[in-house]
Amino acid sequence: MKKALAMVLALAMMTTTMTGCGGQQGNSNSSTSNSVNQSSGSVSGGNNESNTLDWPKKDINIVLGYNAGGDSDVCTRYMADALGKELGVNVIVTNMGGANASLAANEIMNSTDPEYNFLAINTASLSANPATGLTDYNYEALDAISIFSSYSGEVLLVPSDAPYTTLQEFVDYAKENTVIMGVAMGGALYAAAAAMKAAGLQLEIVDAGDGVDRMPALLNGSIDCTFASYASSRDYVENGDFIELATLCANPIPAAPDMPCVCDVLDGIIVDTKFALMAQKGTDPAIIQKINDTLQNIYETNAEYVKDVEDYSYQSAKPLTIEETLEVLETQYQTFQGFKQYLS
Repeated sequence: MKKALAMVLALAMMTTTMTGCGGQQGNSNSSTSNSVNQSSGSVSGGNNESNTLDWPKKDINIVLGYNAGGDSDVCTRYMADALGKELGVNVIVTNMGGANASLAANEIMNSTDPEYNFLAINTASLSANPATGLTDYNYEALDAISIFSSYSGEVLLVPSDAPYTTLQEFVDYAKENTVIMGVAMGGALYAAAAAMKAAGLQLEIVDAGDGVDRMPALLNGSIDCTFASYASSRDYVENGDFIELATLCANPIPAAPDMPCVCDVLDGIIVDTKFALMAQKGTDPAIIQKINDTLQNIYETNAEYVKDVEDYSYQSAKPLTIEETLEVLETQYQTFQGFKQYLS
């Protein structure tokens, strides 16, 4: 936690946090890479139309659907700083947490300046919100730019003095005893918790806020277990406060290859969260392509960015193409549609 917060504070000095989509003020940022034409914002590589596009002409605002301090915030600020240096403008990050990122999504969907305002959201929110009924739209209500990074993976956390130390022991205990699980209501983790309850676990599911809020609740005994990202839970685990029982990812995460997956014991319960950059529906496709081309170029040429992201998230920093992004979004959407039966 302390490491993550330190990163956020350092990155906040590079990307000024504002409120709403209208503001375009930012700190001057003169640093650019060798592949940038500062006056035109052109990027080496990519298609000809995106290379010659006279955009951007002013600062860009990315509305992030979560509060400061978590994986989404850290990885989005890394991306925004690198993107701004490539494009030759400030890329400002606006934290707008609430309603599992649907407030931020609505902000972008209704923006009056869609070519300079974009949404950063995790794919689990985009998939879970329509499944839980929190929104009446899915990812197709927006235009996909890129999945630019991956979550370090949600892990099942319990206090170190809990009466179980393995996933199977937790499942066996929870089938006979009430266990209070704290998650953000209405989102991907709520869907996963509801599926676990439907599988026979006696879970009392309570609202414990975002990931950065759930760890203190677990520490003070308000809840018995929770899910939190592998990255943001490191300090608590290393200090001996919590035990990691399993990951919600479909496969073991690279940083902990021996950690079991929840789906090993509870079939089909999977949350593979990635970070997506989205645009208002109908945004100029050339702008969307230019941003994607720029992200690809950053990955190929900015070793410092890649190291920062991969050291923090324990996952690849390689961005997906627009087509690859749409494939992942559709797959995750269908996965969470399968959770709807547990959410009534």
